Amino acid sequence: QRAGTMTIGGPIVRNSTAAAKYHFLLKGGTLKIEDDVDMSFFRTVGITNENTSATIDIDEGKTLSWTNATFAAGAAVTKTGLGTLKLGASIPDSLLVEEGVFVVPECNWDETYAGSVSLADGTVLRLDGCVTATAIDNLENITLTIGDAIAYDNFVFKSSDAALLEAVKAKLESALPDAGFMILDGGIYYFAN
Repeated sequence: QRAGTMTIGGPIVRNSTAAAKYHFLLKGGTLKIEDDVDMSFFRTVGITNENTSATIDIDEGKTLSWTNATFAAGAAVTKTGLGTLKLGASIPDSLLVEEGVFVVPECNWDETYAGSVSLADGTVLRLDGCVTATAIDNLENITLTIGDAIAYDNFVFKSSDAALLEAVKAKLESALPDAGFMILDGGIYYFAN
């Protein structure tokens, strides 16, 4: 895909148990996702050309799981649509989440996402693992929640910044009023309420 719009309207299925040899390279344009799509079995997926810009538009209620994606230097992605984008440890140099949900796996936000991810007002940041951070831009204007992958009796967030811990705890309590959250040992502990 180099330009224009490519639409994926259904799941991508591999009917073989052999090692995947598929490649999906986004080199510009728009990738439109109209159904749940998991690209984890692709050998190469992502943006391989330097300084490439692309848009990923995901329909509401749908998820693009791009957890094995890699990105060349200078890659810029704009995420639109009310659906969900899941990335792994690799992210583009610039990711603008204009709408919908962005899922973050267990990570150190400062090392992986800070300076690269911009979350627009009204977007949702979902934590699917314990995230460590000293700042999250625009936290006051987004919804912060946690995914089903995190079980009770686990830390969901850690920070050396006491004010950030309080702000994140308040956001989580607002989004998940039936769950319990407490600040403990420099982190936010999640428990059954």
